[in-house]
Amino acid sequence: MQKVELNRFSWRSDCTLGDLILPGTQKLVTLELPWQKNQRRISCIPAGTYIVHKRFKGLMRSFEAMVAFAKSVGVEKIPEFAPGKTLIYNYVTRQYWWVFSNQNFGDHYHVQNVAGRSGILFHTGNYTHQINGCILPGRRHMDLNGDKIPDVTHSRWALNVMLSQLGDQFELKIT
Repeated sequence: MQKVELNRFSWRSDCTLGDLILPGTQKLVTLELPWQKNQRRISCIPAGTYIVHKRFKGLMRSFEAMVAFAKSVGVEKIPEFAPGKTLIYNYVTRQYWWVFSNQNFGDHYHVQNVAGRSGILFHTGNYTHQINGCILPGRRHMDLNGDKIPDVTHSRWALNVMLSQLGDQFELKIT
């Protein structure tokens, strides 16, 4: 399993900045929320060692594919299309339902076994208001919107570097 280090170097009141060292010579940067005693949705996660798994956007990437699948397994009533929402299918009840989805992360990484937390992801984004405890990778830190809070640039590019180099899982050491 490959090993990745997240070396935090700036703990500000509005964010936490770090360097993400991938195997070889590749270095990315990270943006996280400030440390708030590991409180859900407002704090970065504690330093430690974690296993991180790749998560996929989904096997069915279009509404049409989901409708075709539903009909193939006998679901008769298909919900109407709902912009800004994601269609979820329950294989046990054979029912669909819509859930609100304000961001489309695509393929991303999920940090496992964070004490007192769940749903900690490496996903794309540029600003702290796009984070609920997750980690945004980027190419460099820069104040993109003039609010005096550092942001990350080229987040999609950085996540694609991770996805192409790290495979389905890796060990993350946060210091």
